[in-house]
Amino acid sequence: MIGRYKEIFFGLLLGLAMWVADALMHTLMPMSGSEHQSSFWVELFYPDGPQLITRLLFLGFAFFLGWLLWRSNQRERAVRDLERRMAVFHDQVINPASSILEECSALLRSDGLRGESVELVKEIRQHARQIDDFAKDFPRRAVLSPANEKE
Repeated sequence: MIGRYKEIFFGLLLGLAMWVADALMHTLMPMSGSEHQSSFWVELFYPDGPQLITRLLFLGFAFFLGWLLWRSNQRERAVRDLERRMAVFHDQVINPASSILEECSALLRSDGLRGESVELVKEIRQHARQIDDFAKDFPRRAVLSPANEKE
């Protein structure tokens, strides 16, 4: 699960890091007049109202960025999966269709077929040619080219 939503977890960790950095900055800031300096742990876990709101905004913003990154990468993963499936489809269709075409042509060149058999083999060859033409026209990698994957 963590691997699938790693971008969202990254956003949450970024928000928590900003929370800790803000708490550290508040403990290191000099206090004016009668205010006393709070410890890091108190500032981290029990912030005052304005600091709590600011830190919650940090956390929300970082989570939102992680979610946007996850959505973007999710689309990219879906496109790559589709391209992989298209390549498998292409390989599974074009190899048998080409083999059927070759075998039908070899049968037609031989003298062993007569009458109805010749017509049947010609029809099979025609259908195999249609499948082969479709598979050759079908884009192997439609959306991402190898050059785009490296970027």
